[in-house]
Amino acid sequence: MSRKSLGLLVIALALVLAVGGCGGDDDDSGSAETWASSVCADLSEWITDIDASVKSVTDEGLGINEDTLREAVDEAKTATDQVREDLDQLEAPDTDAGEQAKEELDNLREELREQADAVEQAVEGDGGPLEVAGTVAAALSTAINQLKESFENLQGVDPGGEIEDAFRNSDECDSLREQIEDIRS
Repeated sequence: MSRKSLGLLVIALALVLAVGGCGGDDDDSGSAETWASSVCADLSEWITDIDASVKSVTDEGLGINEDTLREAVDEAKTATDQVREDLDQLEAPDTDAGEQAKEELDNLREELREQADAVEQAVEGDGGPLEVAGTVAAALSTAINQLKESFENLQGVDPGGEIEDAFRNSDECDSLREQIEDIRS
């Protein structure tokens, strides 16, 4: 398995485990700008944490062992639990399309939960590290596609409106877009 494939595998694991979107701690969570920035900043931080987990696995190359894989999974789960907690604190933005945007995050969380379950079963099963890595890679592919689709849907949930402007004008969302493109390349 190539370094890039293994890296995607770990990212997928994180995405799968995330079972959620993003959120934040801002007191002004009702505004579209604050909401979009919080979503993007939390997702970006989560991806950065997942990337560190991926690096720990890819540094092992084909010599990956169960302990290294389990440690990476645990790190990804910790990052995922944090982003889930942040998302739970995030209310829908106070706009006409706010509830629709929140529903999109909820849908992503449910879609990713299925992938998280598959990864958890693989990790807890009797398969070796390479078999688990294969399962995680498949989950990654699905999770990445779901994350990308949901992020695009969130940006377009309010065409020409506050939410679209907030996603377009947020520095945090620019950074997240770059990270998503890096994952896909």
